[in-house]
Amino acid sequence: MPRSLDDLSKHDCISFVPLQSPAEWTFKKDQTDYVVPVRSRLVLNHLESTCDAARCGMGIATVFSYQVAESVKTGELALLLQDFEPPPIPVSLVYPPNRFMPVKLRAFLDFALPRLKAHIADLLKRAAPRGRAGPPRSP
Repeated sequence: MPRSLDDLSKHDCISFVPLQSPAEWTFKKDQTDYVVPVRSRLVLNHLESTCDAARCGMGIATVFSYQVAESVKTGELALLLQDFEPPPIPVSLVYPPNRFMPVKLRAFLDFALPRLKAHIADLLKRAAPRGRAGPPRSP
């Protein structure tokens, strides 16, 4: 298991390209940026596929904590390098501006927002502390 950022270059990584480059990953701690070269065994642009690959033991991935909360809770994945965990990224529901909001959209927002907030809060609470996910640690 990597104990430092430098150790990442010795491991297979799974790069989710909207978050990290396939050649180097960027971390931040105490206002300092760290750029680490990585060896991407797999490069994906779909978050669920990235999480599945990590669960299958294909390598270390940087993903959103709510995506792997259950896998961390069950021990299927382990959180790594938690000292370099970025601040949370807000979740947004985006829709086009309109003077009059369609009734179906209003109904969806009224239904989805409280459930989404509660679900994410519950996942984060159960998965705390947050971090990068990798295959479970060997005994």
